[in-house]
Amino acid sequence: MGVVLRMTQRANIGSVILGLLAALIVWGSTAAAGGDEYRLGPKDVLSIVVLGRPEVSYPEREPIMVRPDGKISFPLMSEVEVAGKTPGEVEALIEAALSKRYKHVDVAINVVQPRPGRIYVLGEVNNPGAFDLQHEDIGVREAIALAGGLTPQASRRGCCMHGRDREPVRIDLGRLLSDEENGRQPRLVPGDTLVVEKKKTVAVVGEVETPGVYQMEDGACLLDAIAAAEGLTTLSNRREAILLRADRNNNTIDLEAALTAPGSDANAPLRDGDTVVINETHNEVYVFGAVEEPGAFYAADGLTAAQAFALAGGAKPEAELAHVKLLRSGQQPEILDLRPLVERTPATGLEQFATTGDDVVLERGDRLIVPERFERVLVLGSVRQPGAYPIEPGDRVTDALAAAGGPIPKQSRTGRIRLMRREDERVSRYKIDLRKLKDGRNPSQDQLVQHGDLIFVPGAKTSLQDSMWTLYTGVGAARFLTDIFD
Repeated sequence: MGVVLRMTQRANIGSVILGLLAALIVWGSTAAAGGDEYRLGPKDVLSIVVLGRPEVSYPEREPIMVRPDGKISFPLMSEVEVAGKTPGEVEALIEAALSKRYKHVDVAINVVQPRPGRIYVLGEVNNPGAFDLQHEDIGVREAIALAGGLTPQASRRGCCMHGRDREPVRIDLGRLLSDEENGRQPRLVPGDTLVVEKKKTVAVVGEVETPGVYQMEDGACLLDAIAAAEGLTTLSNRREAILLRADRNNNTIDLEAALTAPGSDANAPLRDGDTVVINETHNEVYVFGAVEEPGAFYAADGLTAAQAFALAGGAKPEAELAHVKLLRSGQQPEILDLRPLVERTPATGLEQFATTGDDVVLERGDRLIVPERFERVLVLGSVRQPGAYPIEPGDRVTDALAAAGGPIPKQSRTGRIRLMRREDERVSRYKIDLRKLKDGRNPSQDQLVQHGDLIFVPGAKTSLQDSMWTLYTGVGAARFLTDIFD
């Protein structure tokens, strides 16, 4: 009995010592992993030692990793759910299961390698989500790269880094991603969240070159939105713009002041969902077309068409001054002949003709359209496609007839074709026999055509007057003849 007692005493002392060692191991593991409150999770690497039972142990040299589903496989047990539990709680589970087979079960769990720290990258990145850190921290640029980079809608200014124990930090990504900021960047630690914001959506409508909806950076102002829409049109009202807020709070902006002083309050900051409205002006007249400087001009009282024409820099060489179109709200278009005014007006001082009675006084909002002259010839009568056709140097009568589809077979009188041309304030008529031209006779009849020529191919029941009336009903034959020859 004495021997047995002594052995029992020794065994009890050994159990106590082993228990103390296990307690030290557990204390060390929990302290290294953040204290008793450390909760296990996927990718934690554990050693699990059952004292005196190496066949059911995972020593540090052969540790076990927590699976992505938060479980581990353990001998004599099916699976053990460890995610969210402390090492001590898992020890108790294993001891309770093994105690059904072994006596005096002591389990010690050590976190050999804590799972990587985790950060979160959200918002306008290609692959938002959670990311495990391989080091104790990571730079913002690298974090964005982990998330697949920025989307096209990502704001280069609107970015914020959130941490558990600090105030949110605003980050200017535009500067950060530039070379000049290389090496100087905020760093994220486990638990931090980086949020990349979306650009502001701003609509620009009205008198801008390209109305539409645009993505604007944080800090963008009124003029930035107008620039995104490719600027103002010549019809824009520069006295004021309307800024419609998403909260239905409308503001009238002095656009001229913003253009003059971009740093002033008139260049209002934009918010997400804003709409910029550029109205059409009603205090100006407009000159478009074949002039040197088309655009909008202040409509002073008594401003005439010739004066507006001069303000636009005068005519280009290709301008057709005999057919300047005047567009006035609520009225039919009017054709003006500016040739007399321009021909007798010096380069400066068109004002002297403002009251002569042969000019037109403009009203605010009037538009003068100066067309370009182009060389053309009119082909009418018994042809497949009667109408006006452009000509090029060297074109002849047969070329013009071909452009009109040619005479209609069995209907046209090709031996009696007429060419009419204005020469020295009179209309000359030339007879053309297409049959002889085809046979190579009288090639001189195939004349070079000139701007304003009229070629008529008679038919069995087709007269020049009928052709003019059929093709230009509503315009007037006499008016068209005047136009074509002018």
